[in-house]
Amino acid sequence: MSDTRTIRYGDKDYTVSAAHPAADALPLKLDTDEFRDIVASMASDGFDPEKPIYRQAATGRVISGRRRELASQVAGVETVYVDKGWTDAEVVAFVERDELHRRNLTPSEKAASAVELAALKPHGGDRKSEAARDQAATSPLDPAAADQARSREAIAKGAGVGERTVRAVAAVREKSESLFAAVKEGEIGAQLAERLVKKASPRQIKQVLAADDKSQAANKVLRQVEEAARREADSPGGQEGEPGLDDRFMPNAADARALAMAFGFAISGLRSAHRGLMNNLRDRDHPLAKRIDLHGNFASQLLALIETLERNLPELPCPPCCGTGETGDGKSCRHCQGYGVVDRGFYDGNKAVWPKVEKRMQQLRANADAGDAA
Repeated sequence: MSDTRTIRYGDKDYTVSAAHPAADALPLKLDTDEFRDIVASMASDGFDPEKPIYRQAATGRVISGRRRELASQVAGVETVYVDKGWTDAEVVAFVERDELHRRNLTPSEKAASAVELAALKPHGGDRKSEAARDQAATSPLDPAAADQARSREAIAKGAGVGERTVRAVAAVREKSESLFAAVKEGEIGAQLAERLVKKASPRQIKQVLAADDKSQAANKVLRQVEEAARREADSPGGQEGEPGLDDRFMPNAADARALAMAFGFAISGLRSAHRGLMNNLRDRDHPLAKRIDLHGNFASQLLALIETLERNLPELPCPPCCGTGETGDGKSCRHCQGYGVVDRGFYDGNKAVWPKVEKRMQQLRANADAGDAA
């Protein structure tokens, strides 16, 4: 007999089959119009036997159809199951190939799911039984997948997302499983969550997780952290060994801070707008919802815009030019187009340059200190 678990939906608890870890790598997202539509459809038409719930035969755990299984219980209809004799590796391959790309997920949600799936992949070298080899002809497992590199580049390519987004969710997962789960469920973007785990305290992260609007709460916490750092710093410099923005020789430092704050407010506003529209226009047949395609391209494009803003938040000096916007010979820096301030993704990709320009940075600070003393 398969294991079960309890899921609360609305004001009632439902007992459903335990899910395979690969299935649980994808967000459940029950508080959505899509899930409510599934429940309504089952209540009126019954369970569609052409779309059964897949279970792993050996364990009884759900491979595909977690939401439909729950929806059938909420709607009070009989569930149809089909058992698959797949190994764990084959289940992971199926979810990654057929489920991950079928779901309408944001880049952050997809990257989080892909990172979790990658952690479940075999490292290779396992010997298959004769029965397993005989089953290969009907197996969903791509033989090349077992040998695929588990690097961020490979994960990003397989999921169809940017490597930077994968790097962000991996960093969040390493620091906070709860915050990682929030990223996977679409409650906060990957880039914002990464900044939070790098700068905020565990107590502040708990505050964010307890908030209804986690993105707004995260931006508020980050502003508080950054303001405190600026007030308490005895000398210019970033947190955790990162170089900070120094107005004395970085001409666009103040402008970048203002833009970063504006980005933060814009992100919070857009997320609030998205939540408000989805809450007030739950009915897909509402004329306005249809006119703006709220439940289709509009919502996905709005979330993509939010993630674009989070990815491009200006907050760190450009490593090659030390934030001055100019190279050592006075030419405009081609890396930052002369602005001097870059986003975290660009900084992380170029911070290896710092040792090469450290002498110049020291000289810039010494000159600035001398000017202050005078």
